[in-house]
Amino acid sequence: MELRRHGNWIISVLLIWGNVLPVLVGIYGGYTFGLDDPNTIVQNLDCTNDLIDTISCDVKAPNCSLYRLRFLEENKDINCSQGTAGRCNCSLDTIDLIYGATHTVIVWKGNESLGSTHMDISASIKPRVPTVVSIGNSKGVIEIKWKSNMEDHLVDNYLKANVTYFKKGETTKLFRFETPAIEHGLKVSQLPSQDLEPSSTYVVCVRSYSDLSGRYSDCSAEKDFTTPMSDATLALIIITSLSIASVLISSVAFLCFVKLKDLWWDKIAKCPKPKLLLISPTEQMVKDLHPRILKPVPPIFSLVHVEPLVTDDSKLWLLESVITTGDHPSPFTSISPISTLFTDRLSNSSSLLLSLQSSCQS
Repeated sequence: MELRRHGNWIISVLLIWGNVLPVLVGIYGGYTFGLDDPNTIVQNLDCTNDLIDTISCDVKAPNCSLYRLRFLEENKDINCSQGTAGRCNCSLDTIDLIYGATHTVIVWKGNESLGSTHMDISASIKPRVPTVVSIGNSKGVIEIKWKSNMEDHLVDNYLKANVTYFKKGETTKLFRFETPAIEHGLKVSQLPSQDLEPSSTYVVCVRSYSDLSGRYSDCSAEKDFTTPMSDATLALIIITSLSIASVLISSVAFLCFVKLKDLWWDKIAKCPKPKLLLISPTEQMVKDLHPRILKPVPPIFSLVHVEPLVTDDSKLWLLESVITTGDHPSPFTSISPISTLFTDRLSNSSSLLLSLQSSCQS
């Protein structure tokens, strides 16, 4: 019973594979044979040029190593190599290209010619891949500078640019098609700030476009750039940073003050005779400052000889008569003669000077 069940299961699997496999083979075979059809290969051949020195062709074929291209005018054969998306790439370099000329390209598979096509140089211009040089921020505007890699040809002046940019990690892409400005030999494009979010990372690539053929170049290597923060965010960060800095500075200053107080102030307060407050000079200080200290000069006194004042005798009796005239006592009776007054005062001054001199000598 168990063997019969396993046998039925195997038969079912074989029947399913027997029905599905022919369908898959037919689809794959039809696809392969369709690509291998000579007419299909010739129709899928697409040739472009950079109008400088390179012709590049690609064709969709199942096995690239079996095919080669012959450029009739140049009498050159180019083998094809495997490219991307199942296409074969064939390029011819170091060739003189003339605007308006026509080239004949023949497709060969082994020793069999599959067909030919004519390539118009003016209608098949494909600009070279540009190179992004720098991405900067100028007055809040993102500036992208790049080289077209076609600076040596007149067609460079007629190239336009398609700038593709998107927020990193997202799939929504924004496009900017314009005729770029030229600055110091570089092409410049500015991205509007209203299309960009502040403090965000974006990815950008550039493609050149030619009006002569209506073709775009391949996209340049992608480059990242970060948008500046908004003014409100910047102000908030500055205020917060200053607040934190002020708190830190105040804390450090307070700690330093406490440390200095512990090291100096408390020691001075505990010291009964702090040397720090002693301001009287030491003997060594006096010796050091001796040349610069002016010593006081001792006072010099001279002896004074005082002679009594001799007045006019004719006028002296008048004063005495005034004092003694009349029956009533005069208020001037207590006044001594003038000569006596002067003599007394001078003698007193002499005594004072002599006493000062004796005290200084002692």
